[in-house]
Amino acid sequence: MGDAFLRQLAQFGGADMPAPSAGGVQLPQGIALGGPFSLQDHTGQRVTEGAFAGRLGLIYFGFTYCPDVCPTELGLMASALDLLGADASRVLPVLITIDPARDTPAALADYVSRFHPALIGLTGSEEEIAAAA
Repeated sequence: MGDAFLRQLAQFGGADMPAPSAGGVQLPQGIALGGPFSLQDHTGQRVTEGAFAGRLGLIYFGFTYCPDVCPTELGLMASALDLLGADASRVLPVLITIDPARDTPAALADYVSRFHPALIGLTGSEEEIAAAA
């Protein structure tokens, strides 16, 4: 169920995710992913791009005071993780705030706990968040 479900999930979001091959997945031309970043998680620990090694990062940019879209999307993320069952361990679900002035680690801890136990909330300075985007 894992790889097929992730491909379906990507297609639902409008992405075309080719089937895995021995050589890996090729990104469309002009698309660059990744890069170094360092943000603080909802427990106060620093998290870098290394946390994603060997896992699929399911990243949502939002904020804790978001009245409707963010909770809906994070609820969908939590449902997707539940549907993956044991394969969910291959996914790193993350909320990166776009409101670092209000979204402290404590605020993020309270917020992400409402959706899924694996969901990680990340914050930092505006510059640090821009580097992660």
